[in-house]
Amino acid sequence: MTDRITPPTAHHRSMLPLVLAALLISFGLTMFLFSAAYAKDLQTLARAPELVWGFICGRPSEFGPILPLLLTIGTLSLLGSVFALGWRWWRGRQAAG
Repeated sequence: MTDRITPPTAHHRSMLPLVLAALLISFGLTMFLFSAAYAKDLQTLARAPELVWGFICGRPSEFGPILPLLLTIGTLSLLGSVFALGWRWWRGRQAAG
């Protein structure tokens, strides 16, 4: 009897989006925590959408590019995690049906 390495099954491959989503969620929340610590007040955080839009349009702010960049990266990573979880859900429905 020989020991063979079996190829990964569909169950093992379905773990990749879950791990990716967990990593993206933790990264996104960390970026939001850093941006909240960088802003140091609630009034600046209330202006966050305005700061991010100004950053996208190329208008400089008093904080420079750091705060809008942290908020943008945090938002994109959370959206990526939603996409990874949605992909896992969709692939599960395809496999079941």
